[in-house]
Amino acid sequence: MAGQYETPKINTESSKTDLGEEVYKLEDVEVTDDEDDEYEYQEVDDGSLGSSSDEESDNLEKLMAQTKAKSLRDTTQHLDTKGTKALESKTVERHEVVDDFVRNFFLKFNMQKTLETFENEWYELQGKGRLKEEEIGIVPDIYLRNENLRKQVASMKSELDVAKQVAENAKATWDKLRKERDFHRVHFQRVQEEKKQLATDVKTLKGFHIQHEDRYEDLVNKYERTMKDKMLLKLERDRLSKKNTNLQDDITKAEATHQKATAKETKAATKRPDSRLSTAQEGLTKPTSSTGTKPTTESVLRKTKRSTQFPMERNNPHQRAQHDPLTANLVLEKSHKGHEGAISSLALHPKKPILATVSDDQTWSIWNLPSCELIMSGSGHKSWISGVAIHPKGSHFATCSGDGSIRVWDFVNAKSVGNLNEHTQAVWSCAFHDQGDFLVSCSMDASCKLWDLNTLKSRHAFRGHVDSVNHVEFQPYGVCLATASGDKTVSLWDMRTALCVQTFYGHLNSINHVSFNLQADSLASSDADGITKVWDIRMVKERLQFDSGEFSTNAARFDRSGRVIAAATDDGSIKLFNTDKGVIENQLRGHEDAVLDIAFESHNKYLVSAGSDANFKIWRA
Repeated sequence: MAGQYETPKINTESSKTDLGEEVYKLEDVEVTDDEDDEYEYQEVDDGSLGSSSDEESDNLEKLMAQTKAKSLRDTTQHLDTKGTKALESKTVERHEVVDDFVRNFFLKFNMQKTLETFENEWYELQGKGRLKEEEIGIVPDIYLRNENLRKQVASMKSELDVAKQVAENAKATWDKLRKERDFHRVHFQRVQEEKKQLATDVKTLKGFHIQHEDRYEDLVNKYERTMKDKMLLKLERDRLSKKNTNLQDDITKAEATHQKATAKETKAATKRPDSRLSTAQEGLTKPTSSTGTKPTTESVLRKTKRSTQFPMERNNPHQRAQHDPLTANLVLEKSHKGHEGAISSLALHPKKPILATVSDDQTWSIWNLPSCELIMSGSGHKSWISGVAIHPKGSHFATCSGDGSIRVWDFVNAKSVGNLNEHTQAVWSCAFHDQGDFLVSCSMDASCKLWDLNTLKSRHAFRGHVDSVNHVEFQPYGVCLATASGDKTVSLWDMRTALCVQTFYGHLNSINHVSFNLQADSLASSDADGITKVWDIRMVKERLQFDSGEFSTNAARFDRSGRVIAAATDDGSIKLFNTDKGVIENQLRGHEDAVLDIAFESHNKYLVSAGSDANFKIWRA
């Protein structure tokens, strides 16, 4: 029967034999008649195929029965030995024969034509018996072996990389240890040399000590003799001083006796005709005072021992007044170096173009504006000077210092006429009341003190803050004062009762400065975070807040109109805030270091600033 041999296909379906066993088909081959096939098939006699004897069929059935019986016997034996343990299933990997390997290879790469040619030729040769079984046996699973080898190679490569990394780490550690060894070796040698040098110096110093010991003893003896002589001289001085006092008393008594005698003679001479001449001579010889000098300014400050009465509440003349704000377009007019150290504070004269500055170099100076000519300067504090204030009448000014004292100075004589030192720590700021009879100061000891300038004594101590009080200022034309503290609060006090009227909360860091506007209805406070807050005193709430940046704001002051605030910051700039618009209108840059204090001229003509660069600058529109 002629036909075409089609491509074998793998079939996973199973069928059962007459014995009941499952047989798995590896491939199905279908032979069909096709006249167009080029291959010529020859017919085969059916007798040759069907001549198998019954004996062979019987042998096959016997063999299958024996196999089945043996499998059943092995299963029974396994169950007897293992008890009721379930049989474990195993998967046996079957190796491919050569033709299956070739077929799978062609199928893998979709080589259908080549596969058809191979199968035709393969079955032809197999039918002719030219293929021997030992030559076409199974093919080992080379892919599995290659995969195992590939895994081994990858594992060995990873181990090699790890070994290389370990080797590199070991090399780096070795280099580090070698460098440390060399460093310690050099250090040890240097220490040994220093030790030898120190031993030599100790020997030399011992020699010097022995050499100068005798001289030291001689100096001690001289010092003791000198102290004895000093004590004797002191005793002699006291004796002579007492003798001088006695002589002065004798002279005073003699002068009194002489004056009485002269008075008697003058009284007797009035009865004579030349009495006019005697009276004129008496007038010429009469002294103006017991010391012959005029009373000083200090005596004027101490003109009474009675305490000054506290002021009463008054109307503020600027409360309803409308003043033009200072323009934000300010430019630097003049810069002058005023001190050797940082200028910590400044103050403008209320009536004249005069500026007062104080510095960390423990000096104060008075300047003429705008020429910046030095009028006078002085010193007297034992530490840095932190604040300055000018009397409302312009006759005196006060300075406060890190030595814990406040000094009142006379403009005319350029000397101290009062020293107030009841604070226990550094004094940061001071301010005059607008009537000029009181002075207030604040200190690091967390207190403020109110001073009576007529008696130069403290009238009140304001206590309530729990940290340093950094700045203080009187309310214009009022009886209250405001304090700024390191405890992050601003407090309003009544100067007559020393009681806290109101406390403003809102700052998150230490408050450096506080100031009133001229209308006395708003309060500006600045802190170390660069925040400036504007408070409504009547409503007791925050009105505005301005942020100067990440640097501390050291001072913030209102101009005459109360609508512009100038803030001095640590970044060396001055920021001008508009309170109506709530924005920064301008930044003035000119200082090389932090700006510590600022002040507006009383009529908004110019702005003066001072900083840590020891310069003060004049800004004008």
